[in-house]
Amino acid sequence: MADICFEKMFRASECKPIEYKGKFLHIADKYEIKSGDRFKVILEQFNSEWRQGVSMILPNGSFRLCGKESGRQIVLWQHSAPRVIDNITLFMKRKNTGVLHIINVWDPGDGIMDSGHNGAAMYIEDLGNNRKRYWCNDGYPDDDLNDIVFSIEKRKIAKSFVCGKRFVGSK
Repeated sequence: MADICFEKMFRASECKPIEYKGKFLHIADKYEIKSGDRFKVILEQFNSEWRQGVSMILPNGSFRLCGKESGRQIVLWQHSAPRVIDNITLFMKRKNTGVLHIINVWDPGDGIMDSGHNGAAMYIEDLGNNRKRYWCNDGYPDDDLNDIVFSIEKRKIAKSFVCGKRFVGSK
């Protein structure tokens, strides 16, 4: 395990992806979305002394999760979120389209959420069918990319008709 600080590399690249040991690493990811889009998140594994999480940020919108509306950001923590979070629905406030930002986060034990510095990085594996797997490093300066591993699926939205009324549902 190398003692590596990806933060310096991301600063030099102006936060664009960097190549490291044959892989392109990212500081964050984003999805182009429409109001009503749905996502599924699976928290697959954790390998860190620090609490790990997934932050989803929708600057001009809000989330519906477990039947409840929330603000512009949700954080799915390993110690409190279920391993599978299905039907996270996004709603835009001003326009019908927007950008969803994905960031791995951690708490080193002081109760403060950290992200994007020191050893932080993510390798994004395209699984096909609107699915990605994220292999993430937290702020500890190593390059194992296994502090949190999670996958995200952008659910396909199908328009259907029931009793003559149109509704939006996920496949």
